Amino acid sequence: MPVAFTLLLRAMKCQAQLVIAVAAVSSVAQARLSRHLLDDALDDLAKCTRVASKFLTAPVSREVAVEKAFTYCTTDSQVKESKYVCPHFKEGVERALEHQDYDKQYDAAEFCEATEQYMLDIRGASRVPRTGTGALLDFKISNQCEDAVASAFRPQEKLESSAVPDFWYAMCMNQDCAHFLQSRTKWCNVQRAPTHSYVVCEAVRRFAMDEVEVHEEKTMTPKQICELYGEFVKEMGIDVDSYEHAIHHDTAKRVKEHSQKK
Repeated sequence: MPVAFTLLLRAMKCQAQLVIAVAAVSSVAQARLSRHLLDDALDDLAKCTRVASKFLTAPVSREVAVEKAFTYCTTDSQVKESKYVCPHFKEGVERALEHQDYDKQYDAAEFCEATEQYMLDIRGASRVPRTGTGALLDFKISNQCEDAVASAFRPQEKLESSAVPDFWYAMCMNQDCAHFLQSRTKWCNVQRAPTHSYVVCEAVRRFAMDEVEVHEEKTMTPKQICELYGEFVKEMGIDVDSYEHAIHHDTAKRVKEHSQKK
């Protein structure tokens, strides 16, 4: 890996904890300012708990909670396209519970606190600056993405495939122009509340790790790196949509549309 890029990653990771701290403060502030959004979140949590109580009648381990949720999905008559929906639903639940302590026990309330928060957080994948526009399932990569990616490791024209997961993690954690080395940010005066949670950054890193393992070429262009992010957002959108359909029964149309594309 080029020395310059190694220094870039180090510089970005040094700023990561600050970004997390600011995001946490901002999230609390926004929640207090938006009573309507808070009420919606509490309503969703209550609805989820009512559904989860059908398959979680006593505290269970993470693995058991995931399997019980999956079984419920496959046997619930209200879940349409279950062969498509339930694997994505299970994947989303697994990712949500991975953010909790491994030995934590889950009843219906604990399960829903974890899954509803994760689904809320992962929606931020479509809001990472200079990547694209649109909601999760309608996300389109913008021209800004290639420019931002290319600028981050210039003068190199390509990046080693094995470095892409850490690259996207760092780009995600450091919003707007913060992905440049500190010596290159004197001109940057972007000031706004964080657009997404660290959960998005961890998820894109994991997704990229899986993708580069099957990527035949040893290097990737800025265009390919951005396309990978677009695939990540789409995958997260399908997981969220499947979760919403299985738990809240309110997205059957979108689920059907995407299942027919497979």
